[in-house]
Amino acid sequence: MMKDLLAISLLPALLLAGCASGTQGSMAATPPILETGPAMAADVVPAGTTLLVQLDEPIGRGTAAMALRKFTATVLEPVQSASGQVLIPQNAKLEGTVTAHLPGRGRHPELVGLEFGRLRIGSASYDIDGEIIQVDLALADDASSSAFALRAPVISPTARIAGTIMEDPELFCQEHELGFEPGTVISLGMGGGETLSVGARMTVELGRDVPVMVAW
Repeated sequence: MMKDLLAISLLPALLLAGCASGTQGSMAATPPILETGPAMAADVVPAGTTLLVQLDEPIGRGTAAMALRKFTATVLEPVQSASGQVLIPQNAKLEGTVTAHLPGRGRHPELVGLEFGRLRIGSASYDIDGEIIQVDLALADDASSSAFALRAPVISPTARIAGTIMEDPELFCQEHELGFEPGTVISLGMGGGETLSVGARMTVELGRDVPVMVAW
């Protein structure tokens, strides 16, 4: 009888101990919650999209003569998707190359070949095959000045105006025996100064679809 009473009195304590050990086991098996950054997904900026950029460094007689010289430009306005997602942020960078340079002589202006090959957003970099379709030198030194976008043949008098984009780069290649595409050929005018100054603005058109990584 005494043994039966002792067993009954010990039963609640044993049940509590079993519940406690079961709880501890289930708690130990619960995986930790990890904090992660925003999920990333690719979104495409289509070919033909234009970027407004400004030069970070000057390009002129003293600098353009160095073939394959690298330079950068800063994106001034963000590019957004139809839903408002920022795909290319303000202050992203375009990486360019001086592909060719021809000093002016006689009535011919000084010419330079430029191309933008890559877009840099933070640590990510993308091929863009960018083409310069407009040069706004007037905005480099005086924001109130009117911008201009001139296009002309190499032999045209208009080609003597700094910032004019040559309409016939093939002729430029043939006349100067270039064995490669020089990109966009731009007049540096008839003077000897650095006519594409820091802050000169350009409109660059993407030559390919660019799949950029964005947070969502």
